[in-house]
Amino acid sequence: LPTDHGFLTSGTQLAVNYEEAWFACRTIANQFGEPALVRFYRAVGRSRHSTATAQRDALVSVLHLRLPQLVALWQADMQTELA
Repeated sequence: LPTDHGFLTSGTQLAVNYEEAWFACRTIANQFGEPALVRFYRAVGRSRHSTATAQRDALVSVLHLRLPQLVALWQADMQTELA
């Protein structure tokens, strides 16, 4: 998944990072529904921790997942969609 640092770049890599982030959001919405995506997004945004820690915390509290589980869903979604 893209990191905060990934959005400080430019050109093609920035576009790739945005697409990866968008696809992760799409995966969450498809698997758990749009309301869950909104709850996840808000939980990350409200956190006072680093983005990575906020994401991990929100994954557990909102989606009841660990990061490797989300990554597996996200990768499977990308493989299916982009095949």
